[in-house]
Amino acid sequence: MHSSGLSATELSEVLAELGPVLRQATVRDIARLDGKDDLLFFLDTPDGHRALHIVTGGRRARITLTKRRFHKREFLTGPLVDRLRQRLLGCAFEGVSQPQGEKSCGLTLIDPEGNHLALQIELFGARGLWCLVDEHGDILELSRLPNVTGREIRPGARYVAPPPREGAAEDPPSRFAQPVAAAVDAWFTDFDREQEVTRLRKNLTGVIDRAARKLQHKIDGLARQRKEIHRIPEIRQQADMLLAYGFSQATGATSLTVPDPNDPDHTLTYPLDPSQSIQAQADKLYKRARKLTDGAEIAVERQAKAEAALEPVIRCREEFDACDDLDSLLGLQDRLATLGLIQATRSAKTTGPVKDRKLQKATKGYNFRRFTSSEGYLILVGRTNRENDRLSVAVARGNDLWFHVGQGYAGSHVVIRLPRGKTASLESLLDAGTLAHYFSKARNAPRCEVIYTQAKNVRKPKGVPPGSVTTTGTKTVLVAREEDRLRRLLDSADGGHGP
Repeated sequence: MHSSGLSATELSEVLAELGPVLRQATVRDIARLDGKDDLLFFLDTPDGHRALHIVTGGRRARITLTKRRFHKREFLTGPLVDRLRQRLLGCAFEGVSQPQGEKSCGLTLIDPEGNHLALQIELFGARGLWCLVDEHGDILELSRLPNVTGREIRPGARYVAPPPREGAAEDPPSRFAQPVAAAVDAWFTDFDREQEVTRLRKNLTGVIDRAARKLQHKIDGLARQRKEIHRIPEIRQQADMLLAYGFSQATGATSLTVPDPNDPDHTLTYPLDPSQSIQAQADKLYKRARKLTDGAEIAVERQAKAEAALEPVIRCREEFDACDDLDSLLGLQDRLATLGLIQATRSAKTTGPVKDRKLQKATKGYNFRRFTSSEGYLILVGRTNRENDRLSVAVARGNDLWFHVGQGYAGSHVVIRLPRGKTASLESLLDAGTLAHYFSKARNAPRCEVIYTQAKNVRKPKGVPPGSVTTTGTKTVLVAREEDRLRRLLDSADGGHGP
């Protein structure tokens, strides 16, 4: 029934209920949900601790008090959250406002030093937006860098409200019964959990099935290898017979028939390769027998280990079939992480680059600079034109983000290495943009434009000079030199690959 986020009418009803609560609340803590733009304000109120959940876009868009309890592993840490905490902890809410008929609102706050702030929230579009602005209306922090026409939305710019929405007067009536805030929270919490269950089930079944297939394939291969081990005497006997009788065969013979040493009344026939000498064919058989002999014990041990590794995967499959709620699926996800089948959930502060054999192969022989973004993503920076070419067209995958300083300056190519299905947050964009700025001829400029696009939009036409590429679908981020950010990135340099 509820196929979209809050309408303007529903938002108005929710804010009418939230206003009295927020005007008595102070901010105790702040969190962001990993992989989302969601903000959580943990509040102190006269009635106890409350949580305000802000979801800015898509079918989940809403602002409401929530009773849902989140696990700490679902919270994203990093510089943005740290700065929000620094600015907002202890702030008291002054009021709420909503432009007539719009799917946007503002929450005004005052910090302990008496400074006025406002959180501008836009609930429309695929992802929406939130911006923290100061008393002059300048943007201090924001959820992401949007690509909008006619509005400059970036840190330091003056926040400009979106234009009036067409068709606002035609909004349908509210879909939620009184009290609206509680009804909104209940329905969207169920909706979120259903979506998360669907996503987790899809992800986990793929992980389990792939692991089971891989282990079973390994077991079957080792079983075939063990069967070959039993043929070692037969293989050696064939080599002996080739050396004993093969030299008497006519040139070009394709088979050799000899007496069976175990039964004089029978003969044995072996194939011959006319393109190889008898000695070479016998040596090949002896070598095969030695290899099987040397690997006999190892094969038995590896098969036992593979069978032991398959048992918990089978149990996970049985457990998965019985999982029907989010908590049980999250528990199963943790067990799969302990088995090493998936990457354990880690906060951005503790996340480092994940071992990637394909990346190691692609970068072998190249000395790329390596850094870590605030989200824990690997950022690669080319040192030379040769490395820039290699990074842009061979190392970067389609979903990775490619960066280069704009305005005609020369500079290094920069790539954020993104896991499949992941997007980079504003913080990671600014991290990569900062590195593109720093490793360029614009290094001494206090701010500059940096262009970026998905790596699949980067091409190296024939005949262009080394280090030159063509791009499509580019966006621009304005990067100001932030010494703290730059120092954090330089300090994250990987071993000898840093600047």
